[in-house]
Amino acid sequence: MPRTEVTKKLWHYIKRKGLQDQKERRMINADDALKVVFGGKTRVSMFDMTKLVNSTSRTRNPVFAADTSGDSRRTVRPRRRN
Repeated sequence: MPRTEVTKKLWHYIKRKGLQDQKERRMINADDALKVVFGGKTRVSMFDMTKLVNSTSRTRNPVFAADTSGDSRRTVRPRRRN
């Protein structure tokens, strides 16, 4: 699932459960289910939420994990000769 879809679904869940802080609207108060996604944190800003979603999706998706392994080798196509 694309990161944008994950973020949309998270916002839907947050709004449905009323987890957005009423006074400080950019903060999210995590319930037990969101603590897993937020790395055990009970309160996260909306900007940190996006970072945490990115890091969570990359570690669980083998394609992203391979891209972030630090291996800078790429497939190189042979040059065309004129």
